[in-house]
Amino acid sequence: MKPILAPVFLIKTGTSKFTSSDYEKLIKKAFEGIQEEFLNTLMVKTDEIREIGRACMVEFNLDENAGTDFDSELASGEYLNELIEDWISTNAYKGRANLSGILDNKMIFDEVRIPLYDQETNKPYNLNRFASEVIKYLRSKGVQATRNIHGQKMYVTIK
Repeated sequence: MKPILAPVFLIKTGTSKFTSSDYEKLIKKAFEGIQEEFLNTLMVKTDEIREIGRACMVEFNLDENAGTDFDSELASGEYLNELIEDWISTNAYKGRANLSGILDNKMIFDEVRIPLYDQETNKPYNLNRFASEVIKYLRSKGVQATRNIHGQKMYVTIK
């Protein structure tokens, strides 16, 4: 398994009699003092991500010309907002997802967890794969949609 590096913010202060105008030496000396604590924190956070998944934000938007809204009943008899919410909760890693709001033209999940690795192939899993799956699902229900991904944010536009 490949190691996963995650951003970890650790603020540590200290004093030393070491002086220099060489920033590289100063940084190296400062890191020596916190290296063990930093690496332990990094391992804890990496294990946490493996356990609960990587966090991302998912936003569903209605295109200005969309012939539907989130309260529309689809041909299958399901409501669009329920269809989306059910799919996200079923497909989020270990069911971890939080719907933070539904507006006239947006449905926002401020945190959806996705796995680091595909559970069947053990290959790296990313937000684009998750987006492709939701798009395929929506299309199977007769809902046309497209996606955009920026960092750990996924935007789905329903046409």
